[in-house]
Amino acid sequence: MQQADQLNGTITNNSTQKIFSVAVYAALYDKDNKLISMVSGFVDASPLLPQAHSSFSTTILGLGNETVDHYTIFPGGLPGNG
Repeated sequence: MQQADQLNGTITNNSTQKIFSVAVYAALYDKDNKLISMVSGFVDASPLLPQAHSSFSTTILGLGNETVDHYTIFPGGLPGNG
């Protein structure tokens, strides 16, 4: 059975609009700053209202012998007034 790790956090909507289909992408790097993999997940609350917070979680699988040293988070979503 393959080991799975979780990446958990909180995202904040700092805009003045609702954000729909809010997703989080994480670039995973080794100690030499080499990109190992990308993972993604969705937030718990959608749409995300202005100034609101929501937790997110994503599962990290399939890294083989690679060890994650650090990561960068990229938020995504579609702004709208609906």
